[in-house]
Amino acid sequence: MASSENRLNTLVNVFSSELYQALRSDDGNLIVSPFGIQVLLAMTLEGADGKTENEIANIIHHSKNDKEMLKAYKAAINSLESPNLKIATRMFVNKAVEIKSDFKALTSEYFSCEVNRKDFKKRPEECRIDINKWVEKKTSQKIKDLFPEDSIHADDSLVMVNAMHFYAEWQTRFEKENTIVMPFHVTPHRTVNVRMMVACKSFHYVESEKLDAKIIKLLYSDEVFSIIIFLPNKLEGLSETENKLKSIDLFEELSTLNQRTVNLMLPRFRIEKTIDLNNLISQQVPTAFTDKANFPGITNGPLNISKIIQKAFIEVNERGTEAAAATGIVLTPRSRKTVEEMKCDHPFFFQILKGGIILFQGALIEPDPERYPTILEQGTNKFCK
Repeated sequence: MASSENRLNTLVNVFSSELYQALRSDDGNLIVSPFGIQVLLAMTLEGADGKTENEIANIIHHSKNDKEMLKAYKAAINSLESPNLKIATRMFVNKAVEIKSDFKALTSEYFSCEVNRKDFKKRPEECRIDINKWVEKKTSQKIKDLFPEDSIHADDSLVMVNAMHFYAEWQTRFEKENTIVMPFHVTPHRTVNVRMMVACKSFHYVESEKLDAKIIKLLYSDEVFSIIIFLPNKLEGLSETENKLKSIDLFEELSTLNQRTVNLMLPRFRIEKTIDLNNLISQQVPTAFTDKANFPGITNGPLNISKIIQKAFIEVNERGTEAAAATGIVLTPRSRKTVEEMKCDHPFFFQILKGGIILFQGALIEPDPERYPTILEQGTNKFCK
């Protein structure tokens, strides 16, 4: 079973890389849950046949009826159940469509997903409101209005929804009194003021020659979830570093992380993103979105995908738990030469992981500005003296 889970991790991470590269643009922040999207596609794969099946299998890199993979999905989803991670996944199907009992049983057992029937034809707006309320409930009211007004239509047959909200406290907190206001270089010629959290502690850290970037790993309080931050050495180096990712084994590179004392400066940030995946997914799975779609495992009648949409949210700030703060170990360097500095004051990308699965992936291009009349940078090195 462990080998199947490792295989799933590898496939999810390949899909994550491909999805991230396809979604990234230079004009805005990004947050996406590749694992959530892969789960949706894996469910539809089990109900697909013919060309539709082949197209979906190609995009998620595994075949239908792979029992070991199904068990690996189940194990992964069960392991993610946590107060830190809220997941909402459901397939809403036109009320006139009869869903096969075998498909209901499979999606319930292996994907913890329910199939819900809605009267899109007569009450599309009411259905939209109901779906949004369900998402709000499943994400503790953190994600609202997943579907905007007039986005659910009477002729929709299948709406796939995945909403995820992640919140976890640091293993050891950033002290608020150390947070300062500093410039963040959106471009070499434009800056915005941000609240920069500062800490000099022991982190997993490496300077990657292959990526021309600094990499740091921060653990959350349960020591299971972590965030990896990739900071290009150049102010405008994000695209270059992202392109280098295509030609290396990322997890092999992450294996070079070592415990180092690092003077870390990391901006507080909040990203909320709604992504309409129709255009992207339909380029590689075109049949599923047309009247040629073939989903005999879901229903006997005609069925095609109408929408695939995801809304994700992340917030990073100073908070930490008392237990983590009480048990956290801060290593003081013997000499200042042993202290590394990582100032995240220009665009970077990040991944949130549990074990070997990338749950969230994104890029901070332009943080929300802090409106202060002056920039305060003094004292940023005092924490490591």
